[in-house]
Amino acid sequence: MLVSITLTDDEIAAIRAQQKEGGGFQSLFRKLEDNLTDRQLTIDERTATRTIRYCEDYGEGGWQSALQSIAAKLKAAVQGTT
Repeated sequence: MLVSITLTDDEIAAIRAQQKEGGGFQSLFRKLEDNLTDRQLTIDERTATRTIRYCEDYGEGGWQSALQSIAAKLKAAVQGTT
């Protein structure tokens, strides 16, 4: 199943900025950017769940803050389809 959400300019910028910062979660941010068309992020449910889990389970930090609003949108979308 695919999950699709609309991102703000700030959320798009956060995804792009995190890729430049480096770190262990670059692959996640790369996957998010690769699946971004215009303002629509469309990813599979597994990637959506992974994004939510990373944001909720790894404490606070730069990339978690960047993902917070995106993860909230993904969570609502996933819960709305189950």
